[in-house]
Amino acid sequence: MSGKKKHWILAVMLVCMMGLAGCESDQAEFTKSGIEVSEDNTISAFIIENFTADYYQMEELKQFVAEDVANYNTELGSTAVTVGEASMENGTIRLNLAFQNFDAYNGYMPEEVFIGDLQGAYDRGYNFERTLNTAGKDGQTIARADLMNMGNSKVIVVTGDLCVRCPSKILYYSTGMTLLDSRTVSADTAGNYFIIYK
Repeated sequence: MSGKKKHWILAVMLVCMMGLAGCESDQAEFTKSGIEVSEDNTISAFIIENFTADYYQMEELKQFVAEDVANYNTELGSTAVTVGEASMENGTIRLNLAFQNFDAYNGYMPEEVFIGDLQGAYDRGYNFERTLNTAGKDGQTIARADLMNMGNSKVIVVTGDLCVRCPSKILYYSTGMTLLDSRTVSADTAGNYFIIYK
């Protein structure tokens, strides 16, 4: 079994995003699975799953995740992923994983993330035929022609149904997302999204 598929099975076991509320707008806590990108482009993933099976044991999950992450790091030959806090309350699991970069994230999680500039996103083949909302200006949008002239702009591209917290103020975000605060957006449904930030 390939490494990506093996870890995807873990992620499917852990990540259940249906029926949960959006991110907290005060930036204190995520209440829906998501990522926070730091200035150095490291990623903190906040995995939140509604899980109520009677046979479920939190300590067993912690041990399983620790072993799986250790195996993944061994495959990569570096400490690309670290396990943070894990807890369960009222049937909801919360787990924090830290990723050294988006390649490490993409090799482990089912969603895909790109962090860089728009030129880099274009070079990787991302679809620029899209409309983005202008943050703080209801009804104002930009489209492909505008994006093609913004090659140096910082962008996060994500797939899935995630919250995304940027390291600085969001300037534009894909339709199909909700702006929760100046740095945080939430996908309304699973999809492929651009977030351009300052």
